[in-house]
Amino acid sequence: MDFDYWEITNPYDETATVNTENMYEMFGVLAAFDLSNGVDAANTDTGLDNTKTYFTVDFVNTVNDDTAKETQDADATATILIGNTDENGDYYACVKGYEEAVYLLSKESVNSLLELKPFNLILKIPALVNIDTLDSVDMSIGKKTYTMKLDGSDYKFGKKTVKKEKFTELYQALQSIMLDSEVEETKDAADKEEVLTVTFHRNTEEAPEVTLKYFAYDDTYDSLEINGTERFLVKAEDVDALVKQIKKAF
Repeated sequence: MDFDYWEITNPYDETATVNTENMYEMFGVLAAFDLSNGVDAANTDTGLDNTKTYFTVDFVNTVNDDTAKETQDADATATILIGNTDENGDYYACVKGYEEAVYLLSKESVNSLLELKPFNLILKIPALVNIDTLDSVDMSIGKKTYTMKLDGSDYKFGKKTVKKEKFTELYQALQSIMLDSEVEETKDAADKEEVLTVTFHRNTEEAPEVTLKYFAYDDTYDSLEINGTERFLVKAEDVDALVKQIKKAF
């Protein structure tokens, strides 16, 4: 496959950028499933009749690689039902709608999907904003807002023109705080203490505005809200360091 950019739209949205290495590993697991040779399960309790365990794959229904690459949207769907295990721990499986054909899938492959966590498939960065689409960035700390802006060929911090290297250094730092984990429990709005807000304004309507808000969470972490949705935790010390870097730059 030639694709090198992916998005996870569920349970996240377009702001979550995929770690392609991890994604291709998962694709490899799916590609390894062998549903070509059925097994005789006539007198076996496969657990498939009332199973609530399954996964659904949307795909391009072709064996031609070129056709698959050129097709934008999936044109077929298959739901794989997962049942009991045999004496080796492998799983009985079948395709929904074709339950008369039963297969065995390796326990390693099935377990890797059943234990899949979307967080493990994304890049651990809050947002990936290409500088070519940037108009300006607002950074709010307390009651003060700092602005960095691309003005033609000039790089500006407020009204001050700075060198490209200085501008780029801070710009990269704004996107370098690493996501640590998902938020298990969010705080009420009244209990939130805002530490830093970063808003990326874009120079094209095709690229949406991105707003990152960091809130104090506990002694170790700050929570991160991306475009109004709070999902992740980041290390508070990293946010504090970024706040200091912003203030120093201006």
